Amino acid sequence: MGRGILLPGACRKAVLAVLATAAFILPARIALAVDVPFIFSIRGLDYSGNGVLQNGQFSASVMVSGKPVQIDGQLAEGEISVTVIGNLTQAASSPGWSSCSLLGTGNALVGKVLIPLAGSACKTSVEGAKLVLDLSQAGSDSSLASAARPAEPTAAQPAIDPIDQTYVVLRATDVRQAADNSSPSLKSLSANQTITVVGRLKDRDWFVVSETDKPLGYVFAEDLKPQQQVAAAAPAAAPSSASGGIAELDFGRFTALVIGNDKYQNGLPSLKTAVGDAVAVAQVLKKAYGFKVTLLTNATRAQMLAAMNQLRQTLTWDDNLLIYYAGHGSFDASGDEGYWLPVDARPQDPTNWISNADITTMLKAIQARHIIVVADSCYSGSLSRSAFTDIRDTKYLERIVQKKARTVMTSGGLEPVADAGGAGHSVFASAFLAVLDSNTGVMDAQTFFERVRKPVILNTPQTPEYSNLRAAGHDGGDFVFKRDDAKQAP
Repeated sequence: MGRGILLPGACRKAVLAVLATAAFILPARIALAVDVPFIFSIRGLDYSGNGVLQNGQFSASVMVSGKPVQIDGQLAEGEISVTVIGNLTQAASSPGWSSCSLLGTGNALVGKVLIPLAGSACKTSVEGAKLVLDLSQAGSDSSLASAARPAEPTAAQPAIDPIDQTYVVLRATDVRQAADNSSPSLKSLSANQTITVVGRLKDRDWFVVSETDKPLGYVFAEDLKPQQQVAAAAPAAAPSSASGGIAELDFGRFTALVIGNDKYQNGLPSLKTAVGDAVAVAQVLKKAYGFKVTLLTNATRAQMLAAMNQLRQTLTWDDNLLIYYAGHGSFDASGDEGYWLPVDARPQDPTNWISNADITTMLKAIQARHIIVVADSCYSGSLSRSAFTDIRDTKYLERIVQKKARTVMTSGGLEPVADAGGAGHSVFASAFLAVLDSNTGVMDAQTFFERVRKPVILNTPQTPEYSNLRAAGHDGGDFVFKRDDAKQAP
């Protein structure tokens, strides 16, 4: 059983789909937009509003029983096909609303168009659902004809090879509106910054880049380099004795809160390895790295929050904090929010869930210099998914030790993650423990993550992620794993 509970309407990476048309950079001829009144009917109730018809596309939104519903349609050869998506149905046995898609096609393009709707993945019957579009009020015939006409591109769409990787900016450069240095600049990028590259123009030295899963523009290929290549080429050595050496760096104290939840009480499936993973991680951190460890197994919401609050009361700038969580997680796409699920959590009832926002707020208040969250669950939902790095040189450790860090390492993205497969541990926990064991000195968390990531992606369909924790006060530092077998915390 995986550790991810994926709520209806899970996040989809739509960037590459947008790139298939490259319409965000090669603008089409824009037709006149016309307002189209509509009535959406479901379960005997009518909901009215106004949509927009432009370039052959109809778009509208409406609130149904307090829930947002999106309506999209496309005109082609005298027909309009529509899709209605939202939390539209509620099963008798479930207190929560569930996502449902309604599909339909109408044959007329003038007057009032009646479109019967049929359900897909709906928990309850949607018989009688329909959409009426009133095109008679859309203005003149010429205006309606213009709005109904599909967009005509002004140039051939470029062929793109998909990539979807994080790249490092090698030198200050600009994101361009088109693949041409004379094209208008959309955004300036600074050296050492990271950016997501989602594609490369075929036979041309230009990358297509994105931010927050949205297409942004073009960057000249020679100005970017894959993050993994930058990390591999960067010197791995710590600061030399001439610059003070590792021994003279003040790493501070190390504390860990390790949580493993297996035995869920209220309808969620039990897990097999989360508690064992947490116990093993806690032991290694304490015995080999000198961490002061608080271990919680099968913890409730109150116990988890109380432990974090205790850290808020006691830690200072001289502390480094690692929070390790293994257990169920969930992601609510409608609210763009991820959650940890304590053992007293209930399905479809977020009362006892712990949200990303809860965790971020707590971490902002904790005064520790470096904090890293390691989550073997679906946690990254509403967090930044852009990995960060710096060009590592002989001064790298000196820099990151002095700067504030708020980072998160996850065992996967929004997909459910494996609860087994690692010789009694999850695959992620097995890789995490292996890197802890193999480290013989000082290792920054970015390097640590790179060594964890490879065995996980080779053995599972999940892809671990590492990023700064959004809106938590990250200031360019990084967590450091400093092995010290001779030092055991009480």
